[in-house]
Amino acid sequence: MGGEGTLRNRAVSPILATLILASIVISAGLYLYAQASGMLHRQYSRVDVQIVSLDLYNFGDKALLSASARNAGSKPLEAILIYGIDDDGEYFGTFLPPPHDGLQNGLLVICREWGVASIDKTGSYADNITEFRYSLFHEKILGMKILPNVDAVGNPVVSGRGDRYSLQYIGLIYVPVDGAYEFAVDGDDAVAVLIDDKEVATWYGGHGFSGGWSHSGSITLDSGYHKFEALMQEWQGGDGIKVTWKKPGDASFSIIPSSNFYYAEIHPGETSNSTSLISPDTYSFTSGDSYPIMVTAYSLDGDVYVKTVSAVCS
Repeated sequence: MGGEGTLRNRAVSPILATLILASIVISAGLYLYAQASGMLHRQYSRVDVQIVSLDLYNFGDKALLSASARNAGSKPLEAILIYGIDDDGEYFGTFLPPPHDGLQNGLLVICREWGVASIDKTGSYADNITEFRYSLFHEKILGMKILPNVDAVGNPVVSGRGDRYSLQYIGLIYVPVDGAYEFAVDGDDAVAVLIDDKEVATWYGGHGFSGGWSHSGSITLDSGYHKFEALMQEWQGGDGIKVTWKKPGDASFSIIPSSNFYYAEIHPGETSNSTSLISPDTYSFTSGDSYPIMVTAYSLDGDVYVKTVSAVCS
């Protein structure tokens, strides 16, 4: 019995070897076909970004960064952000606005750590927009959520995280008529409001809520959609941020309703609207030199894409 079994196994072995070899050949062929046809890329590159346009210019004592990007992955993106770095290592950046198709009410809010990876640069509190940008690029993301507006006491994204974190609200704001709009911000600790990448209302440093709207600014806007960003960072103690506005003809400030805030996913194959950003401070760029531009993209389920490209300064 034992000898017969041994002879049978020996007879089958060449057949098994042939089948295994055929399987390897077929698998290799399918792999090469998938790679050539792009199927492999679509399967494994779920979050991917292709730069469509990218320009960097000297603009007096500032820098002008212009860009647009396409979602080259296989899942929707909630945000694509770009950051430039000058000769002195100073950061400036913005988010690329989504297409206006499929807009929904609300803002994307990204919660990150504060004062961990970036503590040597920022210290305990953000004293200017450059420190905010540096932290937003370097710190770990703790969570993301779509919220109706900017009216938070405590952390509205990550429950139980009350110290050493930051919030970044991004999206579009719709203004109903042409005119001068006033925006005000209150919060704990450092807070800032930017419209079309311009700082309009800020209160940097460490502090608690004031309970009023003395930290305000005015900007003239055409009716329609404009980029909106609100930033807040918390070191310890109380925390939160509130943003109000005073439209043309209004007598007092009021919390901006969710019906005026919009966000949209950038779906696979879609291209963001282009944006142009002037650096908020005196930056040092040399014409003809190449500079790194960091691109980050996020999906709502937590996938993150980071890529460094270069731009020659004109």
